[in-house]
Amino acid sequence: MGLTSMQIINTSKGSVNVQVSGHGGKALVLIHGNSSSHLSFSKLIKEKILLENYTFYCIDLPGHGKSNHFEKNNYNLEFMACVVQEVITALDLQKFDLLGHSLGGHIALRVAAKVKPQNLILVQCSPGKDLGEVATFFQPLPQSQYLYVENPNSNEVTSLFTALTNSKDEKGLLAQDFQKTDPAFRSGLSESLGSAVFANELDILENLNKAGVQTTLVISRFDQFLKTDEIMQKWSGSELLNYLETKAEGHYAHFADFSTWFQTFKELMVK
Repeated sequence: MGLTSMQIINTSKGSVNVQVSGHGGKALVLIHGNSSSHLSFSKLIKEKILLENYTFYCIDLPGHGKSNHFEKNNYNLEFMACVVQEVITALDLQKFDLLGHSLGGHIALRVAAKVKPQNLILVQCSPGKDLGEVATFFQPLPQSQYLYVENPNSNEVTSLFTALTNSKDEKGLLAQDFQKTDPAFRSGLSESLGSAVFANELDILENLNKAGVQTTLVISRFDQFLKTDEIMQKWSGSELLNYLETKAEGHYAHFADFSTWFQTFKELMVK
């Protein structure tokens, strides 16, 4: 197994933590979701078959994990994409694949528009033509509001994690990451989600397709957070991306139901 190290990358916006693992010849940059961290990929980066093929670069987004906290008005998709772009440039990654989970998928899409990875992988995340369409892909889960509140109380946090997973290990990880996240990130992100925030996502997908970037959408069939039927109807058979469905369960299946999730995912990554 390749050694794991932490690197602090100094961008023009602030310092960002990157966990580097593996020894393979191909680079895979990973971007986590809201109030998470590089730890959400901890099981993925331990898979021997991937470690032999990839070097993993797991980025802690601004305000998350071991990265700097930033001004509240900077916590928006474009700012975070610019920071990730600077990190990729600083790492001198000439060729790489890019993976984003949930919110990280929307960020990864914007990063891909700037630096063109060889492959783009969106996990539990659906692009849309505008905020209205993206909103239709979410379940009416009352507890999800706490992902956009600075300091929910302990009962609210517990109810959020209970709604999102049945996995004890996952609940612990989510709680740990949630507590480490800059509280201003959640409210700042919420305030940034205006009507035009997703307006260019389909254009980005089309441009990536024309540029030869292969985009794959990986969706677990059961997700407490997303309406997977609507997402499948939107993207299955699309010319803009490949739709890949797993039998794993949960919004965080890449951690909580990893063995099932990986059976499908490895077909995509190991060729």
